[in-house]
Amino acid sequence: MENILLFDLETHGHHSSYIYYLASYWKKHHIAGTLHIVVSPQFLRQHSSVSECEFTSETCTIQFTPITTLEAEMLHPRDNAILSLRRALQEWRLLNHYAEQLSADHCLVLYLDRTHFPVILRRYLPCAFSSIYFRPTFHYARFASNELDWKHRMQAWRERFQLFWGAEHPMAHTLFCLDPFAVDQINRFLNQSRAVYLPDPVPLEKAAIEDVVALRHHLQIDLSRTVFLLFGAIDERKGIYKILEALSLLSDYSLKKVCLLIIGKLDDANEPIVCSRIRGLESSRPLQIILRNTFVSEAEVPRYFQLSDIVLAAYQKHVGMSGILVRAAAATKPVICSDYGLMGELTRQYQLGLLVNSKSPQAIAKAIEKGIDCSSEKLCNVEKMQMFAAMNSTENFAETIFQTICASHQ
Repeated sequence: MENILLFDLETHGHHSSYIYYLASYWKKHHIAGTLHIVVSPQFLRQHSSVSECEFTSETCTIQFTPITTLEAEMLHPRDNAILSLRRALQEWRLLNHYAEQLSADHCLVLYLDRTHFPVILRRYLPCAFSSIYFRPTFHYARFASNELDWKHRMQAWRERFQLFWGAEHPMAHTLFCLDPFAVDQINRFLNQSRAVYLPDPVPLEKAAIEDVVALRHHLQIDLSRTVFLLFGAIDERKGIYKILEALSLLSDYSLKKVCLLIIGKLDDANEPIVCSRIRGLESSRPLQIILRNTFVSEAEVPRYFQLSDIVLAAYQKHVGMSGILVRAAAATKPVICSDYGLMGELTRQYQLGLLVNSKSPQAIAKAIEKGIDCSSEKLCNVEKMQMFAAMNSTENFAETIFQTICASHQ
């Protein structure tokens, strides 16, 4: 009998999806014991579609346990480095409290990157713990096209320090890492097999063709245009300004063949500027821009990727992985991707599309022109793309975690 505790107080981005995939796997495979999922009260409000799912069955038990409203209100914001460290210590105290209260045999911290501090201080925990490491950068100097300044070198030193001392925590078990290129280096550095590669989970189901056709008709996309998709939380980090500037550099002849499809919520700070620039481009140039400024349900997401011809991933100095790459690969759509970091290296090794210096609108413009002129098959390697997508299935993600954890308690 196992009591496993998942601990995650975040509410945005991928966090609800990860919890859903893990709970679904636990139920599907009838894992004996109880899976306790400790979240914030806000999570239950924002993601009721996850927390209210019927996960528990006659053969397995899954329980959502929110921290109290008072505990949530006492948490420090992460406005600066000092407050972030204090917040990490607060969260570790809560993890310890709920691990004891729920008699956990093993804890899984779903976001190690913000919990390094109490780990290297070797703060007490009553049971073994594993964690997910999202954004290692200490090895980025080994990737092509990555020139690192002194700040990045300092960050790499800090990460190695955290890894070394964190591994010495007496209750540390497994370090799951979303970066496949970092795992071997971490294990060599620690001189032990503590790190395990963890797929970045994305549902691989494809939308029905009739749904994709209906969506294209609904959006009134000109059939003669190449559809470039920018998806997700739309902000400066996603390269929206560089992309719009790149489009302004193209000739009218090229722009007549372009539809920019922007699907996702614009943040409040960028919304008026982005909308103004879109209106300016649309009024003066012959391209088509479609903006759906809202969150999109998981069921709708595959339709947009299958509708697109090319997926834009012109992130600005993005650290870590992005599900955008996996979703594009699952839909067999080439990407125009930043050449920086893990995303650049994955795109290069699996031939997922075109690599660009995403800081340069000129480079992005050239890639867009190539995307207009070339077929998808010439921009990517479909076989490698499908292999990459299959690696990152939700089943592989959850299986890696639970088989590793449960094996240690047998």
